[in-house]
Amino acid sequence: YSRPDFPANNLARVNPKLSAAYVLDAATRIHSSFGTGIRPPSGFELAFTDNPRLAPERTRSFDAGVERRLLHDLVVLDGTYFYNRYYDLIVTLGGSLATLSHYTSANLANSRAEGGEFSAGVRPVRWMFVRGSYTLLETRILSLDGSSQAQLPFSVGQPLTRRPEHSGNL
Repeated sequence: YSRPDFPANNLARVNPKLSAAYVLDAATRIHSSFGTGIRPPSGFELAFTDNPRLAPERTRSFDAGVERRLLHDLVVLDGTYFYNRYYDLIVTLGGSLATLSHYTSANLANSRAEGGEFSAGVRPVRWMFVRGSYTLLETRILSLDGSSQAQLPFSVGQPLTRRPEHSGNL
């Protein structure tokens, strides 16, 4: 296997991250954020591709929630909805998907994750604060750009791997 020489490449991209909070009263706060991000191709992805235009993977995220303080700040409750969309994920193409690109790998995959995060904190005594949280997560593999299929061994609509639907901590 030999990889062709790639010309030098520099990419500059603005990835805004915005957040806002509004205090309704002394005990209630509404919060929200929006942001974008990139992940450049890894050394492994660059070493085993013939695609000189392999681009960074992109993400767009949004969340909104409410925090409520009770009993003079002895109890803090928070609930947040989040939505993450992933674009231009790098995939290796073969078989019936080889027609989607002239290269062995390309930025064609998409996925999403959304759900809710819920937390509660209690201060039973002045020197201790106990906090627990629970996350409900729904993920989905979306079709490859230019296709109605996903990269094998996955299928469209299947949950992402290594992403638990239920998780929590204390």
